[in-house]
Amino acid sequence: MKTKPKKINTDEKMTPYMESWLAEVEQDIKAGKNMSGPFHTIEELMKHLTKKI
Repeated sequence: MKTKPKKINTDEKMTPYMESWLAEVEQDIKAGKNMSGPFHTIEELMKHLTKKI
């Protein structure tokens, strides 16, 4: 059986929208905003999911 090499292109550019969205996410991570976890047990996860906001 012969196989042909496959080329994977990793040079794809992000859209301006994706770049701005990613910048917002990175800011939230630095500020500790909009983050959940890590959860070390199922109980911790369930408590977080069922708490009233």
